[in-house]
Amino acid sequence: MDMEEIINNLLLGIISGIISGILVSRIFLIQAEYQNQIDGFENIIKALSSARMSMEMCRAVLELKYDTSSKAQKEAKDKKYNNIEQYYVNHAEEDWISASDVMNVITGHMDDYIERIRNINVVLDIKENELKGLYNRAISVLSKVEKPKDIDFAKIKDNISMIKQIESDYEEYKKRIGSKLFKMILEDKVMLLILAVFVIVIITCVVINIL
Repeated sequence: MDMEEIINNLLLGIISGIISGILVSRIFLIQAEYQNQIDGFENIIKALSSARMSMEMCRAVLELKYDTSSKAQKEAKDKKYNNIEQYYVNHAEEDWISASDVMNVITGHMDDYIERIRNINVVLDIKENELKGLYNRAISVLSKVEKPKDIDFAKIKDNISMIKQIESDYEEYKKRIGSKLFKMILEDKVMLLILAVFVIVIITCVVINIL
């Protein structure tokens, strides 16, 4: 092996080491960016799930209010009360709590969760296609969550159903995070460029050694 061949092999080793380092750094960068997207969406899902639980509590309050109202109207009719308030006077031992007050407390918490999602949305940048689709659906549901005065059974049911579907789809998505990351690495343009340069360097060094 002559000196020129030794130098070429040495250069090939140095260049290969540099390019390998760049490749590894790029892989870690892609992984870190993807993890940031996952973490950001996780925070949205948690806040959205909390909002869903608030809506489920709202539904329970509305159902209780409806049942109580039905019983009050029936008793008022049967006992010929002068007004519906007489029902509550006759059942004072039940320690009535205003349904509207309870709803205001619950929807106040729900507004906090929704505001948290809006704040996360300001800084979140989702790039992975399927995760971006889930993210867009989550933001779309957020826009459909109504203010307390507009809450009714149908809207609550629809919102809860949409959020549950997003939660379910995200659970399925998490099972494929590894394959998604691998695909992102393979499709990354910078990675492809670095690999192309690496291949060209190897081919050039081999040709030089042959000649």
